[in-house]
Amino acid sequence: MAAQIIVLGIGNILLNDDGVGIHLLQYLRLQYPNLSDVTYLDGGVLNFTLTHWLQGAMGLIILDAADLEIMPGAIQVFVDNDLKKFQSKLKRSAHDATILDLLNFGQITGITPKHRAVVAVQYQNIGWGLELSKPVQLALPVAAKAVYELICFWKRS
Repeated sequence: MAAQIIVLGIGNILLNDDGVGIHLLQYLRLQYPNLSDVTYLDGGVLNFTLTHWLQGAMGLIILDAADLEIMPGAIQVFVDNDLKKFQSKLKRSAHDATILDLLNFGQITGITPKHRAVVAVQYQNIGWGLELSKPVQLALPVAAKAVYELICFWKRS
C-alpha cells in the first residue's frame, strides 16, 4: 500500500475568504471522493494537535488563503523547497504563523512528510461573513485541479 497523502484545509469559515482552505477541502471531497491513500482533514485555524496526522505520511498539501499581493482568486502552488517563498508571506495572516510552526515542529521531531506543498489562494475580503468573494469562489475548481495533479505526480514518484 502506498504511503498516505494528507490534504489539510485551514482557515476560519466565519471570515469570508479566510475560509477558502476549508471550502476547497469540501470541494475536493465532492470532486475526488475515492482517491486511494488520500486523507482530507479539516484543520480549522490549525494547531499542534494535527501533528500526529503527519506521522507516516508521504505528502502534505495545505490549502489556505494568503496575501500573495496578486489579483484576488489567483492561485500559487508552493512545493517542497519553494515553501520558503511562501513562508516569507506568513506574517500577513493570524493563523499562517502556525503553518510555519507546524512545518518546523515536523522537522524537529522528524515527522515531516517527504513531500510538502501549500496551495494558496489570494483573498479579496476577510471580514465577518460566511460567503467567499466571487473571484475566490471561481478559483475553487482551478485550485482543486492543481491539488489533484500534485497528488497524482507524488504517487508516481
